Amino acid sequence: MPARRLLLGCLVCAAVLAVVGPPRAAKALTQYGKVTSVDLSTGQPDGVYYEIGARLQKRINNNTGIHGLTLVTFSTSGSVENARLFTSNATDLAIMQADVFENVLTGDSKFLPFNL
Repeated sequence: MPARRLLLGCLVCAAVLAVVGPPRAAKALTQYGKVTSVDLSTGQPDGVYYEIGARLQKRINNNTGIHGLTLVTFSTSGSVENARLFTSNATDLAIMQADVFENVLTGDSKFLPFNL
């Protein structure tokens, strides 16, 4: 996998996590106490999203003793499924294409229930 493509994917992922991660984490903290595990929906095993998820999981889980957090990734069919999982609260975090994310933010009916 070309390094430039992976870097771009990581930057997009970081931007999305920055937008959607903290509110969900804060909600989980206030409802359930300390968060110890976070689910991340990725993509197909031969795709970029899966690779990004696997690398994030390895990095985060290698330091679980420091921060107490475990990242659990799972494979999906991609952005549209990830959007549906995310808006229905079936996953904590999701990697998705920018246009799909925009549809989620605007409440496009394909991704209802909208719950961001």
